[in-house]
Amino acid sequence: MSDPRLRDGLMALLLLESLISVPFWHAPALVHWGGQGVAQALFSSTIGAVAQTAAPLPSTPWGFAGAVLAVALLLAPIVGLLGPQLGTLVSVLSTIVLSTVFYSSLYFSFVDCFLTGSPDKLELK
Repeated sequence: MSDPRLRDGLMALLLLESLISVPFWHAPALVHWGGQGVAQALFSSTIGAVAQTAAPLPSTPWGFAGAVLAVALLLAPIVGLLGPQLGTLVSVLSTIVLSTVFYSSLYFSFVDCFLTGSPDKLELK
């Protein structure tokens, strides 16, 4: 980690991943529930994800990073006791659970950004 090229490369990778992933956050839901075309859904997803959630957007990755760190710290002794094979299984299962939590949270941000009305009668804005 002492080589600055490695640090710069990792930062560039994170920036590019962020720029590429933003349009795809809500696009599938906009195509499915909103009836939008693919290009329109990618554009709407970008505008909705960035413009309407500008305040909490920077804190979201920090929250999930904290959750991942907390799970890793809680599971580290268990993984150490179970050995490498069962420890790998526990690590993979925890990764699946955390991924499910992340993708489930996208639904609620989709509802807050793009839908209006009571929970039983939601409509696109």
